[in-house]
Amino acid sequence: MTHMMSSKSLSVSALCRSEATADAVRAALGPDRTVRCSTRVGPLAETAGAVAQDAAAADVIIVDLDLSDHAEIDALDRTISGPWADVPVVVTAPDTDLAGLRRLMRLGIADVVPQPVTRSDLLAGIQAAQARRARTASVPPGVPETPAADRRPARRGGLTVAVLKAGGGCGATTMAVHVAAAFSRLANRPRAVGLVDLDVQFGTCGLFLDMPVETSAVEVLRAGRRLDADMLRAAVQHHRSGLDLLGAPDHVVPLDEVTPEAVERLTAACRDLWGCTVIDLPSAWTDWTRTALEQADVVLLVMQMSVPAIHQAARQLETLAAEGLSETPVIGVVNRSAKGLFGRGEMVKNAEKTLGIPLTHLIPSDWKAVSAAVDAGETLFEARQARPARKAVEDVVKAVLAAARRTETAGAAG
Repeated sequence: MTHMMSSKSLSVSALCRSEATADAVRAALGPDRTVRCSTRVGPLAETAGAVAQDAAAADVIIVDLDLSDHAEIDALDRTISGPWADVPVVVTAPDTDLAGLRRLMRLGIADVVPQPVTRSDLLAGIQAAQARRARTASVPPGVPETPAADRRPARRGGLTVAVLKAGGGCGATTMAVHVAAAFSRLANRPRAVGLVDLDVQFGTCGLFLDMPVETSAVEVLRAGRRLDADMLRAAVQHHRSGLDLLGAPDHVVPLDEVTPEAVERLTAACRDLWGCTVIDLPSAWTDWTRTALEQADVVLLVMQMSVPAIHQAARQLETLAAEGLSETPVIGVVNRSAKGLFGRGEMVKNAEKTLGIPLTHLIPSDWKAVSAAVDAGETLFEARQARPARKAVEDVVKAVLAAARRTETAGAAG
């Protein structure tokens, strides 16, 4: 790439720790007449304050950073959250180890350019920053965002499936993991499916897949307006089954620490990044879990065939209706079903009358196979075990796709 492929002059502010890096940046950008570059040399805390006053005029800010200096990274975090909130940042660093890169991406950095700085790397980083700014330019500076409750949920982009528990211990997380894995098997490209664990207090998707969570969903949600598909892509972990995981934190987080606005940004980023997103929700109802359900195209209500579980499922359906979410398709899934239920027994028929929804998806109980898969960090689709259970999960996925198509068709007709 030899130029920015744009007729508009681009304003770049570079904050460098040394004259040598400033010279390298000027040399890399000098030949390109579409870029106007100003440089400042000195410690980040000083140069960041100096450039804060004209940050709004800059299209891109380049920061020369020492990734081993936690004080510098903290200073960058504070500045990005404040004066530079609307300006994409490209970091250049001499030592770009994996841990440092992950920390930067959690801050919402547009790109990282290694040192010594080269023209091609720097222009590629600036181009990535331009693309990010174009995606976030829909809200003009100074205009407050419309509250989530006052907006109709967006339905562009990928499919979103919310997994709702009918009480604890029903195996909803197992179902979320395997539904995501089944979608991944159907995908025509790698990394097309995301599994998001929003059970921020007791989420276990990472444990099921034997993946220690490095960047949790809560950390991503804290990014504010910096949260987009690029940041999400940098935060997730890839499982060998083909799906991407955004896991829950390894410690209990207060439910009120998450906001509806943050969840709406996250679901929008998921739609941009993946063709299908499966979200595992906590049992508790909050303002933000309502937002997650509002953003879903289909809800999977997971239960077991017991009297307490059916009554819990009925309460969930009543709450969905009370919250104005009754138009979202709900698919009832009975997990860990005993063999006798497959004949559409009297208990299933009575449960359907109580719930007012069909219970055609009965997942057979196979504790031994599921336990062995979890111990190996595998899904049943990789282990090739429990064929009846795999077939039942695949049928759930087909039902989700059919429900989404019906909703889309009805929306187009309306």
